[in-house]
Amino acid sequence: MTGRVKVAVLDSPKIPFLETGDPDIDSFFKSAWEEKLYCNNVTYILHLDEIPAGFASVSMKSLYVELPQGTKSYPALLLARLGVDKRFRGKHIFDGMRGGEYLLKYIVGLTQKVGERVGCRLVILDTDPGKLELYYRNFGFESSGPKGKKIGMYYDICETLCDT
Repeated sequence: MTGRVKVAVLDSPKIPFLETGDPDIDSFFKSAWEEKLYCNNVTYILHLDEIPAGFASVSMKSLYVELPQGTKSYPALLLARLGVDKRFRGKHIFDGMRGGEYLLKYIVGLTQKVGERVGCRLVILDTDPGKLELYYRNFGFESSGPKGKKIGMYYDICETLCDT
């Protein structure tokens, strides 16, 4: 399944139809415009042939973590939510990538661009232990420790951009 792929910022109060099958993620997505109006996060919509196929919502945060340059608080882009419409889940949408992988690569690229302008070192997220944790580890994320019932994870963009 390949088609024309585009990622665009949600720029209208008209939320496109997208159903992940996870009530928490679907509810979050339905409030994306309101969250943007209150400057809480920005949502990016993944379109495949003009059909909404997934989304990622991000905001700024920091993470206190040990890295080669020292243990301190590093600026980060928080991946608040990521969801792929159940019609597209598990399907390769572009260049052998599935929707979630495409969105993660997009967010890492966005973090690199933000980092060039204002300083941003990490992509961070909280996930459920188990299958999703392994998914993010395979992508290159590392654990930052437990956060209640979730696992905190980070991806260091400087590992590919900086000499440590």
